[in-house]
Amino acid sequence: MPPNFPPHEDFLAFAETMADASRDMLLQAAGRTPDIDIKADASFVTETDKAVEKKLREMIAAAYPAHGIMGEEFPNTNIEAEFVWVLDPIDGTAPFIAGIPVYGTLIGLAWNGRPFIGVMDHPATADRWTGVAHLFAKRNGQPVSVKPCADLSAAFVTCSNSDFMSDDEFARFAKL
Repeated sequence: MPPNFPPHEDFLAFAETMADASRDMLLQAAGRTPDIDIKADASFVTETDKAVEKKLREMIAAAYPAHGIMGEEFPNTNIEAEFVWVLDPIDGTAPFIAGIPVYGTLIGLAWNGRPFIGVMDHPATADRWTGVAHLFAKRNGQPVSVKPCADLSAAFVTCSNSDFMSDDEFARFAKL
C-alpha cells in the first residue's frame, strides 16, 4: 500500500454491503414500469434512482456520520470531509427503464479529494468490479488487467451511450 494511505478493508467491505443493498433494490424494481422524470441535464431519473441513493445515504450516515456524500439525485453533504462517498444509484437509467441489463450502481470513496475505492455493480448480470487505488482491480473477485498493446492504435475503446456527451466531449471521444 502506498505510504500514508488509510486501511481500505473496512471501507471496501462497507462499499460492497451498499452494493448488495442497491442490487436487491434494483432487481426488485426491474421489469416494473417506473415513473420517469427528466433532469436539467436532459438525463432520465426514476423513483428507483432516488430510492437507491436515499438508502445508500442512510447507510453512510449511520456507519460514517463524519463522511461527506456526493450523489446524483440529492444535494451534496459535507464534501470538504476527509472521506467523501460518491454515488450514482443507477448508471444507465435509460437501459434500466427499457429493461436492457446494462445498468448498475457506482459507489466510490474519495480520500482527501482523490479516488480511493470504487465499486461497480451490475445486478442483472451478477457482475461486480472493485478497486482500491494503487492496489488492485477485480471483477467478481478475480484480478483484471488491460489488453497489452504496442501502441494506442491497437487499443479498444467503447462507450455505452454518447448521447449525453457535449459536442466537445464527443469530438474528443471520436478522435480517440
